[in-house]
Amino acid sequence: MLKSLLRRVIIYVVTILLFSLLFLYVGWESKDWKDLKEEEDKGMLDKYLNRVYFATMTFASADGIIKPKTKELKLAVLLMVLVVIIEAFTLIFQTKWHSVNRK
Repeated sequence: MLKSLLRRVIIYVVTILLFSLLFLYVGWESKDWKDLKEEEDKGMLDKYLNRVYFATMTFASADGIIKPKTKELKLAVLLMVLVVIIEAFTLIFQTKWHSVNRK
């Protein structure tokens, strides 16, 4: 049970970090985001932390303080939400994807 929970947490964290990298690539410029001030988005660390924050808030609630403006970012967010929906579905209904017996 604990092993299964740890595996899910790792999947969630890796998903958030990977989508944060995608958001960093697709939405590098502060102007690509609504309500993201350029002075709060300087340097690689600030940019990545803003994208991690956005990915985490989207993963948790499908909404956040900053929002995508460009079509590319919106498509990336839709992809992430689809992953979240699939993961939630498999968690709730315990599909075969989560109940694979590992030896």
